[in-house]
Amino acid sequence: MGLLLLALRHATAWLGLSVLLQGVQFSLHAYYLVADKLYDKLYATVNNLVTLGVLCCLLVGVALAARRAAK
Repeated sequence: MGLLLLALRHATAWLGLSVLLQGVQFSLHAYYLVADKLYDKLYATVNNLVTLGVLCCLLVGVALAARRAAK
């Protein structure tokens, strides 16, 4: 929810992408919960890739903010 509020306030591409990735992760969790499936390698792989993607988006956002502040 915090990322969504930031994305709506600042409307930057990296925040939008991180919110979309969080939506993918939420959908993954919901699918496995509703289908009552056991966690498998696909779940772990997608979950880890989405988490890595969100962290990379946040890192890009920090780098852009630092570069803008240095100007």
